[in-house]
Amino acid sequence: MEQPILPFAKQYRKYAQSITPFIQSTKTKNYSTVIFFFLVLSVFGWYAIRPTIQTILYLQREIKDKTETDKKMDEKINALIEANSVYENNQQLFPLLSEAVPKSPDALDIVSQMQNLATEQNVMLSFLQMGDIPLATQSALTASKNKNVFVEIPITCKIEGQYLSVVSFLKELVNIRRILTIQSMIFTPVKKELSSASESGIPATLELSIKLIAYYETK
Repeated sequence: MEQPILPFAKQYRKYAQSITPFIQSTKTKNYSTVIFFFLVLSVFGWYAIRPTIQTILYLQREIKDKTETDKKMDEKINALIEANSVYENNQQLFPLLSEAVPKSPDALDIVSQMQNLATEQNVMLSFLQMGDIPLATQSALTASKNKNVFVEIPITCKIEGQYLSVVSFLKELVNIRRILTIQSMIFTPVKKELSSASESGIPATLELSIKLIAYYETK
């Protein structure tokens, strides 16, 4: 069974009548006005300063990024200064690079160095042969447009001499200015002699066959 609405209406009317003097009082009106004013001010103030806050945050982030960029740039500048210092200090050594890997085959230069080394170390250079020297292959020409290309020159040589002289020849061979790669070495005893070396099992005279690779630069 539904309750009558009239008692509730009377109760709410009584409650409204009790708070009406408080609402209509001057003090309440003044406080309400002030509260409403600050509420409106805070809302409009937020929308007014929001772009400024966003700009400040953006500028702070940009300053941080710029600071990191400046730090990296300083590191690169310092690295370039150091590299330039190394370049200046070693500039007199650069001509040696062109001798180590010349810009042309310089086959006669290799032959001359090998013959001089054999003479200095008291061994006999009995055989020296170079493979075909490609002056400029198509692949090398294509690749040289973008970077340096090193072309290989195969060399085969034979030397003959006393054991210690052959060893000395090999030590000096790897120290010559022209860069060489040793692919293989074959030692062959020529004869045994009655000496301290032969008694120890080491042949007094050796024949050494060497396969080498020399290089030159196409760019």
